[in-house]
Amino acid sequence: MPLHFLGFAGLLCGYLLVELEARQIQMSKKLCAIGWIASTVIGVALFLGPWAMGWVSTNTGGASVIGSIYAGLCRTLWGLCISWIILACAQGYGGWVNDFLSLSLFRVLAPVTYGLYLFNELPKLERFRARHPIYYDEYEMVRSPFFIL
Repeated sequence: MPLHFLGFAGLLCGYLLVELEARQIQMSKKLCAIGWIASTVIGVALFLGPWAMGWVSTNTGGASVIGSIYAGLCRTLWGLCISWIILACAQGYGGWVNDFLSLSLFRVLAPVTYGLYLFNELPKLERFRARHPIYYDEYEMVRSPFFIL
């Protein structure tokens, strides 16, 4: 799936939030439990998937059918897992996860992480403006994150 398909999960989550709030629809406990279990299992499987497939120790890149399926679905499934957490917390089904994500520490870190997110695009602009090929070696891997400083 294309990389921009990841935004589909966010759009779907936003649409569901608006519709659930407008229609005053409450989720059943069974649906809420299924959502949390599925989100947790899929999230852990995505997180541990490369290690379980041996990509971490052998550095093969996953040239298999399972590796191809993982590479094609991992971003979309991760977006859906995060969307469930947002949806459940916004509707009041977050429990201790909502309490943890509502800590004041995250309010302090939010502007910093957003600034780093915006700053992350600058190295990409350097690559696009290059008039010659950029060959990666040890020097380039160390220099590239700090080019702006």
